[in-house]
Amino acid sequence: MRTHYIACGCFRGEARLRIGQKDYQEEEHQLELHVKCATDKHAPIVRGSIVLPKGLKQEATILVFAEGKAAEDAKQAGAAIVGGAELVPRVQEGEFKFDKCLCTPAMLPAVAKIARYLGPKGLMPSVKKGTATDDIAAAVQASKSSFEYKSDRQGVVHTGIARLGFTNGEVEANIVTLLDSLKQNGAAGKKSFVQQVHISSTRGPGLLLKEL
Repeated sequence: MRTHYIACGCFRGEARLRIGQKDYQEEEHQLELHVKCATDKHAPIVRGSIVLPKGLKQEATILVFAEGKAAEDAKQAGAAIVGGAELVPRVQEGEFKFDKCLCTPAMLPAVAKIARYLGPKGLMPSVKKGTATDDIAAAVQASKSSFEYKSDRQGVVHTGIARLGFTNGEVEANIVTLLDSLKQNGAAGKKSFVQQVHISSTRGPGLLLKEL
């Protein structure tokens, strides 16, 4: 058992955040962040996608609907499953396991046939989200390491942010990246959109991050 002390500079400028000391045993256990945001009662949930400086997971398995050169670009960029309209029934039958689904705009009509299958899983590509794009190689590369978060209906984002084996600097960088994204995506004129931040280990107590 060893003691971790993490000092995190989570707001711009000289302000520092401190989470205190806690004894931990397993380096692979997660540190979890719980962020209370200043959302309105009927506002949509806060969500976003970022690339953490120090990733938590293995790269995502990506399925791409594309043809011709776009299909070749997707394969070279690292997509695990690539094909055209012939993949549609196979996906609907649950033949593939994948974390992200992308397509070119030309493939959207074919992919729309399985929208009821992909949609509830949060996998339906769209131009608005950047998951239906002609720059498929860039989309694949971004999706391989992207980290998605969303709040609950009370405006609290609960998410893993690091592992106990990460260095203090790696934990700090991940927290900064997430909080910056929250401020950019959800501020909407609110000066203090991020109201309260707690951090905890997977089974440990929550510790309030206090600005020094």
